[in-house]
Amino acid sequence: MECENSVYRNANEVIDRIQVKKKNPRASNENKEEPKIAFFVSTLAVIYTSVLVFVVSVVLSVVAIILVSKYKDDSIASSVMLQRNTTQEFQALQIQFEDLQTQLNNSNSQIQALQSQLLKYKDDSIASSVMLQRNTTQEFQALQIQFEDLQTQLNNSNSQIQALQSQIFRTDKQVGILQSVLTDSNEDIQSQLNESIVSYQLQLNNSNLEIHDLLSDTTQAILTQINSSNVEIQELQSEIEILTRPCPGSDASQPASSCQQVLNCKPDAPSDHYFIISENSAVESRYCNMNRVCGGVDGGWMRVVQLDTRESGSLCPVGLVGVLESNKNLCRSSSSIGCSQVFFETNNVSYDQVCGKIIAYQFGSTDSFGLNGSPIDSIDEMYLDGISLTYGSNPRKHIWSFAAALDEVSTMNSNSCPCIHIKNAADATPPPDFVGSDYFCDTGSTDRFTNGIVYGDDPLWDGAGCGPANTCCSLNNPPWFFKQIQSPTTSNIEMRVCHNEGRVNEDILIEQIEIFIR
Repeated sequence: MECENSVYRNANEVIDRIQVKKKNPRASNENKEEPKIAFFVSTLAVIYTSVLVFVVSVVLSVVAIILVSKYKDDSIASSVMLQRNTTQEFQALQIQFEDLQTQLNNSNSQIQALQSQLLKYKDDSIASSVMLQRNTTQEFQALQIQFEDLQTQLNNSNSQIQALQSQIFRTDKQVGILQSVLTDSNEDIQSQLNESIVSYQLQLNNSNLEIHDLLSDTTQAILTQINSSNVEIQELQSEIEILTRPCPGSDASQPASSCQQVLNCKPDAPSDHYFIISENSAVESRYCNMNRVCGGVDGGWMRVVQLDTRESGSLCPVGLVGVLESNKNLCRSSSSIGCSQVFFETNNVSYDQVCGKIIAYQFGSTDSFGLNGSPIDSIDEMYLDGISLTYGSNPRKHIWSFAAALDEVSTMNSNSCPCIHIKNAADATPPPDFVGSDYFCDTGSTDRFTNGIVYGDDPLWDGAGCGPANTCCSLNNPPWFFKQIQSPTTSNIEMRVCHNEGRVNEDILIEQIEIFIR
């Protein structure tokens, strides 16, 4: 503003001096060119003022742009980049403005120099005035050209400012749109977040329930497994105790009550002789079979008798006598007719199971259960041709019966086995009721019998050698029998060898006897 006031003061001084010259006739001729100079100076002052006002407007616009740009710094990242570009353009315009300001200052200095020259030229001659006017005119034209250039630059700057303002306006709209989108996105995100939180909460609750159920089931399973493990541990401890403690039966000072006790104490105990104590405290060394016997029955059996006449040095038990028949060493009844008794001691050891086998040979015309053509109902009587195993007395209690039949073809079927089915023959005599199904029945004669011979090629009760009409080989699976007694006993086992006719007609010749109890 000081620059503008200085221009106005200088212009007024020139005008005043021109008016004074008009009043002074002498100076009229000398200064007749001064009105043109005054007009030129006034025109320069007006132009300078306009330029200054325009520059101030530009500055204010730029300041406004700066404020807008500063405001836009808080918008989103895209508008920030635009503001940076706008700031750079503004800085370029500011540099141009400073250049214009410098040029204006130079013009002002030139105007002041012209004013000084004008004052100097007032006292000169007309020629000097004309020269000054000419020079001034040239300088004015030069200044006018500079002003036009400045005007063009200002117009360009104004166009750029308008373009920037338009771009800022578009940026404002984009910022508004982005803010609206951000607002909607925030609402959507908040809604989705709330829904996700609710969903996650439900899933968490369900997971907690599942985890609780799983933990409960797992805990129960672990407890069950622990209990099962405890049972297994106790069983293992029992087995370890059994394996580590000294088992009874290996020494007379520590006898076992049975072979089963020895096997229970030591499951891998071998079959051997062990010391067994009876119920009357007698201790004896008895053979224990720890393997499966009697057709696959588990071990732990005490043997009460073993006889095999095929072995050298074997002796017949008391009640039987030795005989050589068909080149075989055999044992027969000591009675020529009827039954011979043999007792096998159990040493007062308690038992409720009996198993074993008896292998013998038929001599002559044995009659099975048909001694009188009908079964004999008394166990204490001779009820068969063959062998009877019993225990106890008054009355005896049946264990097993071994019947020897006549043959497999005779029509005298009453003397045959119930398991031999001869065509067109009468029914065989059945066993007595006290025998039931606990018996073996066999014959050594697959053809019609012959008196006075030993059927040494087909042993009795061995489960082999049966003819087509004979099913006795599969009855109770000979040669091994097994009998479960109703109640435990310590009684000795009685074997009776019977034949109801004289030895010249029939007999039973024994080769093997092996009986176990447990």
